[in-house]
Amino acid sequence: MRKRDFLKLNLTRREALTLGIVAAGYSLFTSVVRVRASEKAGTPATMTTILKYAADALLPPGGSLPQAPSQLGVPEEILQFVSKQPPSVQKDFRSALMALEVMPILELRFKRFTSMSPQERVQYFASWEKSRWGLKRKIFVALKSAVTFAYFSHPEVWEKIGYEGPLI
Repeated sequence: MRKRDFLKLNLTRREALTLGIVAAGYSLFTSVVRVRASEKAGTPATMTTILKYAADALLPPGGSLPQAPSQLGVPEEILQFVSKQPPSVQKDFRSALMALEVMPILELRFKRFTSMSPQERVQYFASWEKSRWGLKRKIFVALKSAVTFAYFSHPEVWEKIGYEGPLI
């Protein structure tokens, strides 16, 4: 679009700024999100890595938690469960994980989620819980629910937290 055509749109300052930010964000998104050929988006290895880092950010080891979720195989269990769901659920789950992976770039942090330090991941993902954007909160709750359920279903964790197991 030429400058003259842009000026003919007669946009307010706020509209022009919003349009510029959206255009810059889209440009940044399309240029940075290109993944290497060996790490294609949506592959099981990529999904496992993102989920591993997300699980460890949601339930960091220490204190009363005996082990990190990734050490107990929680990400693999969740992915195995999701793989048995209808294709639409699988697609939504992959989309949620990819949103978690690339959202820091769109928020101008210039790092993917998996490139952040463990402490940065904990702080960043915790910010999703209080986000003004409903989709981020829903992704946070869904992943936290899945990770918490899978983590606390392990007998090794039961032993450490004093749970004797099911009565039956």
